[in-house]
Amino acid sequence: MAILSIPDKIDQTRLKKALLITAIICSIIGLALWFEQPHILDYYFEHYVPVEKIYDPDRYLNDLTGKIILFNGTVVSSQEDKFVLTDESNGYQIMYTSDKRLNCIPPRNKEAKVAGYFGTMFDSNKFYAIYVIGGC
Repeated sequence: MAILSIPDKIDQTRLKKALLITAIICSIIGLALWFEQPHILDYYFEHYVPVEKIYDPDRYLNDLTGKIILFNGTVVSSQEDKFVLTDESNGYQIMYTSDKRLNCIPPRNKEAKVAGYFGTMFDSNKFYAIYVIGGC
């Protein structure tokens, strides 16, 4: 005598409904977990700073700490371990080194240093994103 008995016929409609409900529940849980993760694009859209603000050294630290800057510039110097970006309209330069340190040289020859980085290059020569942790 068997302790567990498995019916010879399984109700196909009930099985399909149960599998469908299970798939829907798993999909909802999976999507909820996916959207719970922090995504860099979400962070970027929340913390976007117009690039014009980086040209004011006096407000640099207060306005840009914890922000992502899109720097639309040109690489004027490039070596294996560093490159320098410049924006011809305002003369702003950023030197990015391979050890992820940034040195900022704003207009009017005021020296500035940034203790942070983001360092994603969207285009090899034109478009850079920089994440500022500290300020000048």
